[in-house]
Amino acid sequence: AGIGKTTLVDALVTNLASTRLWWIGRGQCIDQYGAGEAYLPLLEALGQWCRGPEGHHLVALLRQQAPHWLLQMPAFLSPTEYDEIQRRCSGTTRDRMLRELTESLETLSATYPLLVVLEDLHWSDTATLDWLGSVARRRMPARLVVLGNIGLLRRIGTEVCEQGGGSTEFWVAYTQLMMVIAPLLLIAIFSHAGRTLSPV
Repeated sequence: AGIGKTTLVDALVTNLASTRLWWIGRGQCIDQYGAGEAYLPLLEALGQWCRGPEGHHLVALLRQQAPHWLLQMPAFLSPTEYDEIQRRCSGTTRDRMLRELTESLETLSATYPLLVVLEDLHWSDTATLDWLGSVARRRMPARLVVLGNIGLLRRIGTEVCEQGGGSTEFWVAYTQLMMVIAPLLLIAIFSHAGRTLSPV
């Protein structure tokens, strides 16, 4: 905490937003008690895009390629559409959800370069980490950048103090996160001089 992670991310987002070329979605990970809500920061970012001026393109794409994700955002569906999609999605597995979202964003990125900002990844739910791992392993080209900030030392300190060395669940999640973050470390850091990542 206090080393300027958010300031750096804000500078990057402001830089890209000024080009009016990028779709930028931000999702906040929170310290959820109990099971919590799966994919919480991803749903927040998707909701921002769907409410944007070109959001109807994403809603149509999700309806076709990733309908289960639309079920998690009922505000963008009529009651009739919701019931119809719910019937279609009966029995959808977690692996299928991961694949559907990743492929949908790859399709969308052919038209719009995408930036997904995930805040405080040290609080991430495991489902979001699974999605990050799925994206990191994809070989298909996509104009998709995932940027996250993380405060592991704060989380580790809390666990060590409160759990006498850290709970098993925490260290499992920590290991998962490190396995996911490693392939994603090749992220361009934008300087305040104004360099902009090309969308082509």
